[in-house]
Amino acid sequence: EINASLYALKECVRMRRKQIAGERVHVPYRSSQLTRVLMECFIRRDAHMAVIGTVSPSSTDIEHSASTLKTVMMIAGANDGDWTEEREDVAKELAIAQDGSVAVI
Repeated sequence: EINASLYALKECVRMRRKQIAGERVHVPYRSSQLTRVLMECFIRRDAHMAVIGTVSPSSTDIEHSASTLKTVMMIAGANDGDWTEEREDVAKELAIAQDGSVAVI
């Protein structure tokens, strides 16, 4: 159910952006309980919205973190070409020295 609610939120934000741009569209805020709670954000012209995206530094969560960042960028108004994804291999074992520096073991 959380995925359905997040999809409904993305659709509401996308339609709200089109509405602000001057298009006549319907914002489907009744699609989920989450978007019903946030209804004021979608129907009031003077409403503001803040979004916090939580990502993980773990390499096993890279797909989820990238998806979260893409969603936050979309909500912020970025287009697909506004960002690039870069991947970098990270050493599996790191050591932290007493001076705070990090070294590969």
